[in-house]
Amino acid sequence: VFCQQTISQVRALPVGSVVTTTGTISCGNEFGVVRYLQDANAGISAYSTDLSLTQTGDSVIITGVLSRYRGELQLSPVLSYEVVAEVDEVNSLSIENLDDISIPGFESRKVNIACAGIKSCEGELSAGWYEVFDQWGNIARLWIAENHPAQGFPLFNRPLVVEGIWTKFEDQYQLMCQQITDASGGACHYIPPPSLSFENN
Repeated sequence: VFCQQTISQVRALPVGSVVTTTGTISCGNEFGVVRYLQDANAGISAYSTDLSLTQTGDSVIITGVLSRYRGELQLSPVLSYEVVAEVDEVNSLSIENLDDISIPGFESRKVNIACAGIKSCEGELSAGWYEVFDQWGNIARLWIAENHPAQGFPLFNRPLVVEGIWTKFEDQYQLMCQQITDASGGACHYIPPPSLSFENN
């Protein structure tokens, strides 16, 4: 059993350790039972129905067992938690290059991609997997959850700001979408994926 440690320190401990850490909850129930919490330097997920009453912005002290689920480091089971404060806004890391966040230091943290596009044959978003790309053509997986407010968001070949939790699933990084907004009014320009056609000769 370890005394209270930062999330970065917790992430360096072996699976099976009983740990106590503190952080700010960065999501509500949009991803079901799982909650993500972060401090200034790291993030981690926590899986427990006991956390269903927590809200985005709750600062918590949490004790749980360090474990892995399909490649993602998490606290499960959660043994206890206490909400100690509430904050007005949860900070997100602003990212321009998707290559920059394919490292463990961003795992389970809230990020926003300030100039992004979404590859889709559809005119609007629905639940499921998409590819999000940055202005250099780097791509990542994007998850739109069932009944998420982003469903129905019109795409129409325009630049977007995509915000969500950067997670790891079976050794592949992905963005769990929380919010999508139009970025076409700023300095960001949209370059669509190429269209190719072929002739018999």
